[in-house]
Amino acid sequence: MKLLIVSDVHGDVDSLSDTVSLEHPDTVIFCGDGVRDVDFVSRRFPAVGFVSVAGNCDIFSDAPVSLSLKYGAASIFVTHGHKYMAKQTDSIMLEAAARAGANILLYGHTHRAVYSVKNGIHVLNPGSLAYGRSYGVITTDTNGFECELKRI
Repeated sequence: MKLLIVSDVHGDVDSLSDTVSLEHPDTVIFCGDGVRDVDFVSRRFPAVGFVSVAGNCDIFSDAPVSLSLKYGAASIFVTHGHKYMAKQTDSIMLEAAARAGANILLYGHTHRAVYSVKNGIHVLNPGSLAYGRSYGVITTDTNGFECELKRI
């Protein structure tokens, strides 16, 4: 299974559409700030699943602030990060991910693409699709997963 990880679209629906067309994911996981943009683009790709969390700019969205997801060997905790002080530290999000039993933490908010492994948890911030022109891809099956950062 192929997961496309995006965040902080901030109105750039063309970049989001182009990235979905380029990567052909099974599911798009959106880490906040542009939920309405993602809802709009999702109509163009009915065969692709779309999952979103709300960011600080998604004021009127009914999307949750965080989610726990499972795809193959990937147990994922997703948040935008604004409620977890993501611009100051990733330790609060890591604690939440560990409590959720996740082996992957996905977040946005900072607009900086980051990938690392901390305390056995893979930490991926895809950066901003609108400003940093970056995104993440996770491939997973029942045997394992791989995470990578990419640029448009």
